[in-house]
Amino acid sequence: MKDKNMELYCCSFNFIEDLEESDPKYIATEWEVAYLRGSTVKERALALIHIAHPDHREWLFKEAKKIGIFPENYSMPLEKPDNVIVKRD
Repeated sequence: MKDKNMELYCCSFNFIEDLEESDPKYIATEWEVAYLRGSTVKERALALIHIAHPDHREWLFKEAKKIGIFPENYSMPLEKPDNVIVKRD
């Protein structure tokens, strides 16, 4: 059975490039909060990956690479991106 959360995250990447000034400044999950205003597409993607459930982060990163957000030789940084403002321990 397909995980509904995975579908939701996948859809998020399809729209990540379309975020504009009128879109939300903050995105919150049960794990973290990201501030997206003024961020590049790459920064937005990293923030969304970091605020996703830990079980899905590696998969999301691979999907972002597949659609060209990150180059193939890019590795996901271990540290929290600057635009992730609240990180759950």
